[in-house]
Order: sequence, then C-alpha cells, then structure tokens
Amino acid sequence: MKRIIACLIFCCLLSFLMIPVLAESSDPSAFLSILTEGKTNWYFTGDPVNDSDLHTILEAGVNTASAINEQPWVITVITDSEIIAQLADTTSSAKAPVMILVSVTSSNEMKILDAGLAVQSMQIAARALGYATKIETAPARAVRNDHSGEWAAKLGIPADKAARAALFIGHADGTADAVTSASARNDFDSVVHFVTGK
Repeated sequence: MKRIIACLIFCCLLSFLMIPVLAESSDPSAFLSILTEGKTNWYFTGDPVNDSDLHTILEAGVNTASAINEQPWVITVITDSEIIAQLADTTSSAKAPVMILVSVTSSNEMKILDAGLAVQSMQIAARALGYATKIETAPARAVRNDHSGEWAAKLGIPADKAARAALFIGHADGTADAVTSASARNDFDSVVHFVTGK
C-alpha cells in the first residue's frame, strides 16, 4: 500500500513539474490550426489506433466541461470491426478502426450539448495526435431509435442513457483526397455578426 501511495505522489509531483515545460514548449499556432484548418475524413485505412493514444483521447472526453458539471455521459468505445461495419452500413457512415459513441441521460438540450462537447474534445485530441476523424450523429440515432433495445444491450449502454453523437477515429486513407473535394467554408463576414455598444 505504501508503495502505491509513493508512486501516486511521485506521479503528481512529476505532472506538476512538467506543466511549465509543456507550457513553454507549446506552439499555439499549431493547436489553432487544428481548429481552423482541419478536414472531415470519410475514408480510413485499417491501421489500428495506438492504445496509449486512445486512452489520451478518451481522457479528453471524460474531462470535458459540462453544464453545472453534471458529466451526464457514458462513453462507449467500439473497436469490433464487425459492429462498426454493421452500424456504418445501416447509416451510410464512415468506417474506421475506432467508433466512439457518447450517450447522455435525456433528450434535454443541455445534455445533448454536453455530448457534442465531449465528442469535440475527443476529436481535437485525436487530431492533435495525428489521427483523422469524423463526427456523426447517424450511428447514434440508429442505436437510439432501435426500439427493440438490441443495439443498446449489445453495446452496454445503460437503460437511462441514449446515444447522441459518434466519433470515428483512424488513419486517413491517402487514396481519398479530403481537401480538394471538401465543400467550401462559409465566408467569415457572412456568418459572424458583432453587437457593440457605444
């Protein structure tokens, strides 16, 4: 027991000491480019996502800020290629080595927003680690609208939770160009409106 406590104290101290190092070495422009230049990926290779990377991505989801800190989600990680293919075929979705479903406690719009925030946190973490991603709602809707409850049971989603968002993670298939064929972004000035005082 003493050894476990000592290890935990050491890890906490190491994390504390590393914070200034990480802050000094971080490049804000590199992080911002993830938010402003990223593309949605439709095609993935069969290469797996590294277990350590996946854990980091999930940590980002688990620690997402939520309304009144309710943390209403259950996060389901699917790496079974047959299940991913079945859900993808049902909904005309992408197919990747990892599909993550976020389920929340109700249809309350606040909870649904929390689910979206958790998915976005994981997407940003995945892209920061060099993975291709795609956020979707269709697989979650298919699971949620299965009135037999078969999908929820198969995926271990509790009865008081409903799937709301899905995230696909993998390696981009280089044969599919997600840049030149991507739809154009809306012009900044056409969607951003400022309300200013005197």
